[in-house]
Amino acid sequence: MRGSEYAPSARCSVLKRRHGLVEIVERGAFVLVEHLRIAQEHARALSKLQAQGKVLVTHVYSRSSAKASALARGILTHEGKPPTIAVSEETDGRDALTKLLEDPKIDAVDVVLPIAAQPDVVVAALQAGKYVLSEKPLAPSVAVATKTIDAAKEAGALGRWGVAENYRFEPAVERLAAADIGTVRAVRLSVGAPITGENPYAKTAWRQAPEHVGAYFGDAGPHYVAALRAAVGAAPRGVRALATRGSQIVPAPDAVAAVMTF
Repeated sequence: MRGSEYAPSARCSVLKRRHGLVEIVERGAFVLVEHLRIAQEHARALSKLQAQGKVLVTHVYSRSSAKASALARGILTHEGKPPTIAVSEETDGRDALTKLLEDPKIDAVDVVLPIAAQPDVVVAALQAGKYVLSEKPLAPSVAVATKTIDAAKEAGALGRWGVAENYRFEPAVERLAAADIGTVRAVRLSVGAPITGENPYAKTAWRQAPEHVGAYFGDAGPHYVAALRAAVGAAPRGVRALATRGSQIVPAPDAVAAVMTF
């Protein structure tokens, strides 16, 4: 997520208005780190919100102290103190994440992990009573996504979970969604995003060796589907698609033609 293109701070303010995710954070929050490039953008957005008095980032958790420290440096200090660093294994044998989730002073969790590792942490945080913001796609497969959503429902926590999909909150999409344009009969969406060998996103390890289906489509695709759903005002009832690979830069399909029925 990069600055104005993805507008993470704007997204967070909208979440406050619509879902109460940020508004509820009166005492604490902590960030989970792994996908460092994206986590840095989350950190910058949280730092801005903290400067406005809307959140207080108390902890940064990771399996790597180096990554956690690097991320914590990007978060505004509070009363001269940076967020506390928490690493997976602590001396008493209890996982640091488990201890953080048990902390009643922590209200919300920003989960920024590889997609395959994300669902278990999301469910654990929801079951612990926390508000959760996680990255998209929410799971490595439809089956795991369904299982994760079912677990959230069983915990009565679906309303405390937001997926960080921001295109639906872009001003142009919001204006279109609010416009009185009558019954939508057909929509045509054409998107092109050239990826070169120098593109930093194309070089990331998980894109070069994806462990979940969808690869780049699973990463970038949700943006356009979310915008389309918001503009149309409905979720697709059916999808027919054909995907192919035209480039050798990313080892996965990079072009798709699809028809959606709403």
